[in-house]
Amino acid sequence: MDNLTPRGSMGIERIAVLGAGQMGNGIAQVAACAGYEVVMIDIKQDYLDNGLAAIENSLSRVVKKERMTQQDADATLARIKTSTDRNDCSDVDDDLLSNSVFCDVFILSIIIFMGPSPVNKVTIKIL
Repeated sequence: MDNLTPRGSMGIERIAVLGAGQMGNGIAQVAACAGYEVVMIDIKQDYLDNGLAAIENSLSRVVKKERMTQQDADATLARIKTSTDRNDCSDVDDDLLSNSVFCDVFILSIIIFMGPSPVNKVTIKIL
């Protein structure tokens, strides 16, 4: 399990991903595989369910190819939480916020600057 512990000197432990679509669930999966705690946030529970199902399907294929054990896949899934409440970004202690939702600069500014608390490190992809 050592290969699944967070690396780097940034001190990031938890990541919030806004959006559970293809890009969002991909970011969440990679982060969780790297050992980070992840909260994936979207506006509808159906979107979150589909995103989590995509992650489960992807991890299942990786296990089937024997690139990961089932135990590691289960641990990865356990590190991913979901929420429809944007205020759950506060659970990440402002470590890292990744925005993977379709938006414009106005909506993006609302997400970042009117959130529950200031975000120290932000990774943004505008689609």
